Amino acid sequence: MKRFILVLSALAILSAGATSQTLDGFQTAFQTFADDMAGVLAANSTVGNVWSQAYVGGFPRFGVGLALGANFVPADSAEPLFAAAGETLPAELANVGIPIPAAALSFKIGLPFLNMDVGVKGGLIPDSASGALSGMGVNATYETLGVNLRYALLKDRLVIPAVSIGASWNYIKGSVATGLGAGPTNYAFNDGTYNYTVSVSDPDLELNWQANTFDFTIQASKNLLIFTPYLGAGLTIGTTSVDGGMSAATTVSDDNPATTTDQQIRDAIEAATGIVVTDQGFLVSASSNAPTIRIYGGTSINILILKLDLMASYVPATQALGAQAMVRIQL
Repeated sequence: MKRFILVLSALAILSAGATSQTLDGFQTAFQTFADDMAGVLAANSTVGNVWSQAYVGGFPRFGVGLALGANFVPADSAEPLFAAAGETLPAELANVGIPIPAAALSFKIGLPFLNMDVGVKGGLIPDSASGALSGMGVNATYETLGVNLRYALLKDRLVIPAVSIGASWNYIKGSVATGLGAGPTNYAFNDGTYNYTVSVSDPDLELNWQANTFDFTIQASKNLLIFTPYLGAGLTIGTTSVDGGMSAATTVSDDNPATTTDQQIRDAIEAATGIVVTDQGFLVSASSNAPTIRIYGGTSINILILKLDLMASYVPATQALGAQAMVRIQL
């Protein structure tokens, strides 16, 4: 399932941008997509931080588990990429948007003498999964790292739920790339006076993302027999960046008599659009430091020390949805 989500994300995003016939059309569509993807990355960076119990308890209580999640770039943000290509968003993505996956191995332990627990997390794509994706024509990288701390305002007693506040630092970095197996593709651009053309041959399409964030949460949970329902809210601040474009043998041309070399044409395109074009391709970049607020909730199913934790999230500003599943052992 994780492999399917990653491949679907890569192909859905990249194939749309690949057939765009204007350079500024690609740039505008990608900017729209990247603006909302920034909020998705902020939410993705927190995967593995939230556990159903608002507080794991004092030392030596601890737990370790694997979290798999995905947050979705809304369909309204993805549609301009497909529209620029003369396509429509696939029906299976029209309701939820394009999934951006994340995964993390997470560990938490209670601190002695304090109503606090501390956690660490990390993750990457194993060689086996990376090899399987390469066999499908998709090259992917992924890594994440984070530390988190939660303080229990209330402990779970009788009818009183556990309530905690938390803070974490999170880092996430990923990329996907796939070859089109197509002939030359021309991207036209007009600066209001002259016409320019960027031609790429047999391109590889790339999407790269990175987020470095701090997250602050408040969460309540209640143990009910074999279930632990929970509800919380988070505020994520930090920086996110997204790059997308082509890696291929690239040539440029124009009808401007003042530009007599390829480098002058590339300089003219960069001055007009901000896009850096080289003989090896081009990338469109977007970054954001806008705060992201999300609401999340779910429940765990508890069978002795084994916990199956299911969570859904929602970002009101962009209407982005998210989901996370975690399997862990907790003592």
